[in-house]
Amino acid sequence: HFGTSILQTPGGAIDRAKLGAVIFNDSEKRQLLNRCTHPFVRRRILWQLFCNYARGHAVCVLDVPLLYEAGMHRMCAKVVVVACAREVQVERLMERNGLSREEAVARVDAQMPVEDKAKRADAVVNNEGSMEEMQEEVCRVVRAWHPAPWRVAGALLAPVIGLGALCAWAVAKVLGRM
Repeated sequence: HFGTSILQTPGGAIDRAKLGAVIFNDSEKRQLLNRCTHPFVRRRILWQLFCNYARGHAVCVLDVPLLYEAGMHRMCAKVVVVACAREVQVERLMERNGLSREEAVARVDAQMPVEDKAKRADAVVNNEGSMEEMQEEVCRVVRAWHPAPWRVAGALLAPVIGLGALCAWAVAKVLGRM
C-alpha cells in the first residue's frame, strides 16, 4: 500500500519522515495505517499496564496522541489533556520536526481538535507557558488525584483476593465431588 519509497534503504527500516509525508496527505492511507498499527499498539499498552500493575504501581501515564480517536481512552481511569493553541502546536511541530508550515498544519488537522479533547478530559494542563508553569499544573492535577494509601492497597490486593476466592471455590467443588 505504501511502496518501497518510504524505506530508508531497499528492504530497510521505514523512514518516518517519508511515511509522514504520505499519510498526512492521504486520509485513506492514514486510516489504513491506523487500522494496521492500533491493534498492536493497544495490546502493547495493555501488556505494559499489566506489568506495571504486577509490580505494584498504582498509577501509569500513557502518552497517546490519538487517545480518543483510537478509542484507547477506555483503558484509562482518568484522562489529562495537555493543551495549547493550534498555532502554538503548528509552530512547535515546525521547530521540533523541521516541517514546513503546510506539513505541520496537515499533522495538526489529522487529529481531533484539542478543544474537543479538552471537553472530554478529566483535567486539562495548559502548555502555552513555561516548562515550570506546566510542571506546576501537572503537580496540581497529581495532588488532586493522588489516591489514598488504603485505596492503592485495595486495588492491588483485589485481584489476589479474587484469585484466592476462585481457587477456594474450585477446591471446594472438587472435594465436594469426591
